[in-house]
Amino acid sequence: MKKNHLHLIKGKGKEHSSNKRNQKKIIISLIIVLAVLLLTKPLLSWAYGRVTSFFVDTYIVEEQVFEQTFAGEGYIIRDEKIIPAPQKGYLLWGAEQGTRVAVGQVIAEIVEEIEEGDSNETYGNQSYSGEVYSEEDNKKEESETEKFCSEEIEYLTSKLVNRLRESMSKGNMDKAESYFEELRKLSQEVVFQSSFDTDKSKIVTPYSGIIVYHTDGLENLLYPGNISFLKQSHLKDLNSIRRSVDFGEKVNEGFPLIKIVDNYVWYFTLPLTFNEAELLKDKGYVQLKFSFAPQKDVRAEVYKIKEENDSYLVTFKITQHIDKFYLFRESAVEVIYSQSREVTVPASAIINRNGKLGVYSIERAKVRFRPVKIKSKIEEKVIVEELSPGKSIITNPGLFREGQYIHWKGDA
Repeated sequence: MKKNHLHLIKGKGKEHSSNKRNQKKIIISLIIVLAVLLLTKPLLSWAYGRVTSFFVDTYIVEEQVFEQTFAGEGYIIRDEKIIPAPQKGYLLWGAEQGTRVAVGQVIAEIVEEIEEGDSNETYGNQSYSGEVYSEEDNKKEESETEKFCSEEIEYLTSKLVNRLRESMSKGNMDKAESYFEELRKLSQEVVFQSSFDTDKSKIVTPYSGIIVYHTDGLENLLYPGNISFLKQSHLKDLNSIRRSVDFGEKVNEGFPLIKIVDNYVWYFTLPLTFNEAELLKDKGYVQLKFSFAPQKDVRAEVYKIKEENDSYLVTFKITQHIDKFYLFRESAVEVIYSQSREVTVPASAIINRNGKLGVYSIERAKVRFRPVKIKSKIEEKVIVEELSPGKSIITNPGLFREGQYIHWKGDA
């Protein structure tokens, strides 16, 4: 009888179970890795944002005023009336230079003798500080003036005006200028006769304006009525002779004592090149900055542009008072012919994103891309459009990206 031997046959159950456990471990590991990555990305982004926030450079967008200018040297033209000494004697004045005086105000007196110890302060305080003629005095002066001028002045004025108009209509500017000069002299004579009382001692202002105690010899050339006749050759040959008179000084009859200057309307004439004059032809007004008042911009009307061969003589009209302008005849000037307000940003803030130029602005602590249009570049800044003033932008945009949080920065 044969014996049957049993053999143990290895099964696959345990091996199959082991494989399943390994697969589960791999899947779990992948899930953990994926979860870690998902959790780490915002964490890293948050950390990156935190770190780069310490290195962000920002700039508040602002508007700037840009000026287009050119410089030159010209001459002041004023409406100024000269009052000469009506008689020989010693001058005593009752108004300081630079004071604005009214019509009919006594501003000085000429006396035959002056007592030792008299001064501008003591004498002026006693008798001539702001004295004004009464209505009766004025009527008396008017009657005396009428005796002087009356029909003779009216006839001469009418004749000269008619001749002046005829010469100008025919284009004869040389004759017109001579007639105008005769009119000016006639006017000055009337001023002279009306600037003192009957005893020729007190000097009275026939006009209101700023009182000036010196002359420069150019009053007969650089005055408003002569602007149409003024040429560059006149300016090249100017010879200024300054003469002044002090309180208590002895003067002769006819000596130019005082000027009354209109301080509200005056002019400035300036030789220019063709290109400079072209810049002003379509301008109604410009800003002037004078060397004697460098901190003040003066609004001026482009009053007259006169062409002479290849050069131009431009005259500006000013209708505002500038301190001590009456002391100067020649001045350097900066002509501001164009002003504009533009939005500027540092050139380093511009970034090219997908072919579009723009800047990174920080809005509610978040980086936003704002496209801009560049107009021009000036040194380290660029003038841009389509960007509002007041925005906070990044000037080192290479470290940042749109959507990134920049903590404790940006608009509210």
